[in-house]
Order: sequence, then C-alpha cells, then structure tokens
Amino acid sequence: MHLTKIILFLFLIAASPYAVGQELAVKKFYHDERDGTANRGSTRILDQNEEPCALIKVRTNQRGFTFDAGQLLPIEKTEEQTQAHPLEIYVWLQNGVKRLSIGHAQLGNLYDYDLGTALQPGQTYIMELVSGEVQTVVKQARQHQYVVFQLTPSNAIVTIDGQMLETTDGMARKLIKFGKYNYTVQAPNYQQESGSVEVNNPDEKHLLNINLKPNFTMVTLTAPSGAEIWVNGERKGKGSWKGNLNGGDYLFETKKANHRDAQLNTSIDITKGPQTIKLPAPAPILSDADFDSKPAMADIYIDGQKKGQTPQLISGLLIGTHSVKLVRNGYADYTGNITVKEGETAHFSATMTKNSNTDTASGEGEVILLCKSLTATIYIDNRKVGNGEWRGKLPAGKHTVSCRALNHTNADVIIEVAGGQKRFFQLEAPKLADAQGQ
Repeated sequence: MHLTKIILFLFLIAASPYAVGQELAVKKFYHDERDGTANRGSTRILDQNEEPCALIKVRTNQRGFTFDAGQLLPIEKTEEQTQAHPLEIYVWLQNGVKRLSIGHAQLGNLYDYDLGTALQPGQTYIMELVSGEVQTVVKQARQHQYVVFQLTPSNAIVTIDGQMLETTDGMARKLIKFGKYNYTVQAPNYQQESGSVEVNNPDEKHLLNINLKPNFTMVTLTAPSGAEIWVNGERKGKGSWKGNLNGGDYLFETKKANHRDAQLNTSIDITKGPQTIKLPAPAPILSDADFDSKPAMADIYIDGQKKGQTPQLISGLLIGTHSVKLVRNGYADYTGNITVKEGETAHFSATMTKNSNTDTASGEGEVILLCKSLTATIYIDNRKVGNGEWRGKLPAGKHTVSCRALNHTNADVIIEVAGGQKRFFQLEAPKLADAQGQ
C-alpha cells in the first residue's frame, strides 16, 4: 500500500480595500417631474409629520456611502436598489432639505453639498455621483507581535507562561503569536508582580513598563552613646545605624560592657516608608564597695569623682575596675584600684602615711604591690620583679606597674611614689572574653 502524504500550507490572507481615482463629486442633480416613485406603493415613505418624503435616487457604481442632512432634518431611510444598473441608492428625506453631506470610508467625504433648491414632499430627484473606485488588495496577514518589557530595577527577571526572557539593561522582549499570555516579573528584595498581556497587532510592539515595588525601606536605628547595635544577631555599629531592611519581624539589641543587653522585638512595615527606631539603653550592672582607711575620715575619690569619706559603704557602682584615691589633710594621698563584681561587696582598705618634713619628691618610698591572681607576674617599669606580691622600695616619682598572666589582659597602672612614704597597690589582670567562657 502506498501512502501519500498531503501537506497543506495554509496562508492566512486579509482583504484590504483602498480607493483609486478621482475625488468624490456630484456630476448632476435635478428634479425629475415625470418620476412618481416617491408617491408610489412601497416607495412612498411618510416623515414624522405624516407627510410624504422627498426621494433622491443616487446613481453610482460604488457601495458603502453614508448620507447626512443635519440633526434638524434627519434622513428617514436609505436603501440600495441592487437590481438597478448603474447602482441606485434611494435616500428619503424630510421636506425642506437644501444641503446634503455624503461620506465614504475609502473614497472620502463631500460636505454640505448645495442642492440648489428645497426638497418638496412626494417629489423625486436624481443625483449622479462620480468617484474613484474601491479596489481590494490581498496580502498575507501576520500573526505575531513583539512584547517589550521596560523593567525597574534593571536586574528584574521576566517569565511569560513559565519561559524566562533574556534581559539586557532593564529591557526584555519576545516575538510571540497572537493570543493571551501570563507573565511574572521578580527581583531580589522587591515584590513580585504578575499579570496578563494580549497581543493582536502586528504593526506595533506591545510595551509594558514594570516598576516593581521595593520589599524594603530605609530604617535609622539610634542607641545611647557607646552602645553597640545588633540586628538579628549581627553587629551593625555603635551609637546609630542607617540602612535598608526588608519587611518582617526583627530582634534589635543594644550591648555595652558591664551592662545587661537590651532587646526590642518589632516588625518593619515597608508601607510606612523611611522610619526611625529608638532602641532601649542597656541596663548598667551595679554592685557595692566598702571603703575604709587608717586614720578614718579620708575623702574618697572614685574615677576622679568624690563619693564620700571613710569608712563608707558605697552602692550603685558599675561593675568593673575603678581607680581610687583617698585624701586626708596631713597625710599623703593614697591611690589604688578596686574591682567591683556583680553580687559581691568589694573591699578597699588603706593605711595612710603622715606627711613629714622629708622631701617627698626625692629619695625612695616603700611600695607594696598585690595581684589578685597569685600566679600573675609583676612588672615594674617593664622589669619582672616577682609573682603574686612584691614589697620593696622605689625611687620617688612615677612608675608603670602591671600584672601579667596567661589568658588575662595586662593590668598596666601608673603609680606615683613619694619619698619617705609607704603605699599599697592592688592590681588585677581581668580574664580575656574567650577564656571566661571556658
């Protein structure tokens, strides 16, 4: 058996009429007194006043004409007489019409043609029209159209019915068949936009301007001076921070040494636009310290600020290391450090030395250095002198002393030695942060 394959190529074609020849014009118009068509049988038409209409027989070789006598005297009826040759178009009008406009989609328009007389009831008139010809041109019909997307932001991605388009400099385009298509446009940190597009015009491109709405907004975070700002566990800065955040829930934190972290759980609503959020301050961790001296009634200075007189229990001190100075008339100033810890009462005690006639700016003074960690190494002016505790004499003047230990920070302190006087200094080398967690 022989099989024959028949391939039928179907070319869609469209008929496109256009006019050729001369302009639309009236060759002749006259009253035919012998023609009684306007008063005979079915061709006798009455107007709105129940009077017989005037009839114009328009003779032409083309179809598709329209007629207009104005709003005050409307056309009552038009009818093509297909059996007549040449073609006749019957136009019934009200009495008194003096002008007539004639139009054609391809041949043009003839406006307000002067009939030269007022039409009379029941009378027949003849109008011969001359015009060009309407010819039909057959051409192949295209069934594709370009769809072009202009995109903001320029890195947006377009898909049409699931197929991704190539994007260059914020433009995406595709030539597609006539029909209706669904598209999606998306970009990082922007809200997705979806829609549909219908294409049916091959002579023009279909342009869509897509401006995606951002899924973020500008947020300014402010915190008390010196406090670190953290967003969802990530450090952003200190004191203040400004940047873009997506919409959603956030954990904001402020942190500061020797303070308890402060937290704020809140949501960012991008519809509110740029916004400023004031973050809570970290709470200071406070404790107590007891100060005493021999003799008593010495003025107590902590970090340079006077706090009272010995003996005295002082509350509300921020945990950590503070400098202390005791001052009393007739006695040499006593200086040192005290470390305040959470939940404990720190103690600071000193025996003050009377002033003498000895020149304190020269000679030697007796010094006692005590490290909190007995394994720490004591250095005086960068010279190793012992471990844990040191007693001895130093020349009058300023000296740098420190306690140094493994996994501890160096506690460097500048002390002033007065000639002929005895001083006690307590030093501490705080543990490193990583070592504290071990």
